[in-house]
Amino acid sequence: MWLLLMNENIDNLFEHLNVTEITKGISYSSRLDNAFQHHGKIRPNKKYSNPSINDIHNLKSEYSLSTADVARFLVRDYSRVSDWFSDSWHERSNFVPAAAWQSLLEALDIKERMTLTPRYPDIRTEVFETSTRPTKHEFWQLMAMAQISSKKLSELSGVEWEKIKENKVRGALKFEGFEFAHTVSKRKLHTLPSTFTFEEWVKIKDIITPKKRHHPPRIRAAVTSSTSNYKIYKKDRTRDKNKARDTNNSTRKVEINLKDPSTPFFIPTDDLYIPPSSYEFIAILTWLGISIRECSLIMSCTQKKVEDIIDAKALPLYYEWRRLLEVFNLVEGKKLYATR
Repeated sequence: MWLLLMNENIDNLFEHLNVTEITKGISYSSRLDNAFQHHGKIRPNKKYSNPSINDIHNLKSEYSLSTADVARFLVRDYSRVSDWFSDSWHERSNFVPAAAWQSLLEALDIKERMTLTPRYPDIRTEVFETSTRPTKHEFWQLMAMAQISSKKLSELSGVEWEKIKENKVRGALKFEGFEFAHTVSKRKLHTLPSTFTFEEWVKIKDIITPKKRHHPPRIRAAVTSSTSNYKIYKKDRTRDKNKARDTNNSTRKVEINLKDPSTPFFIPTDDLYIPPSSYEFIAILTWLGISIRECSLIMSCTQKKVEDIIDAKALPLYYEWRRLLEVFNLVEGKKLYATR
């Protein structure tokens, strides 16, 4: 009798805390957001813990998920996901990347979607909404977000290439004795006013400046989808990998059924996934106003990898890129309707 009463009280507690039967089998700390935002800065959540092997087994069992299902969802090769879900992987103190794990939990409605707010670029509102000429640092950011070269901008605007190049200068960090830019994100950067005439800036502004500061750069909206047939209007950087160029120019369309065993496992990783070009990646980072460290935290990768993506020496994995867009609400949350 006492045991029945205790079980009933425990069930009532679970119901009161809105804990379902599914989430009982997954540790609370692994269902927390792995990052949070404080005064605009993105920091790691120390209360978050990587999922244990028991968490993974419980998730797969309760949702009738196979390793192949997860591999399809994350567009990750089967062998790697199989490693993530193996006892030996965890015994070696390895873990499932938070970006992959949290995307999976959110897709199954086990946890609420993590949302972060962009800090936006260090560009004054009047530069977007009036004819106010930008500083050199502001102009550098506008060029990055527009994903356009100095040569191309010169051709479109009629402004001399040399003048565009001399104004495209990233601001330096604070030093004593310098004047500073009026920055949106409160970072103190040394810069100088651009040297464009009013007429030159009006021509350039129509080409590279969005109407509002909160308007994100134009990237391939379906860049995270294997059904995309978007074509980039300009050539990629010559130093980009051949693989990146091939995938960016791909027009293949493949419908994905996550529960269909005949669906490919996406080996290699980016065979059907179209990764962003370095131009697109830099444009998004500039608009978000986040640091390389913050970006690596969200994508669950090293800072070195983020730097290599910026330099077109590496490509982000599907779940890394998807997570960066998801948490800032740049793409819709992806759902995985598994059989329970």
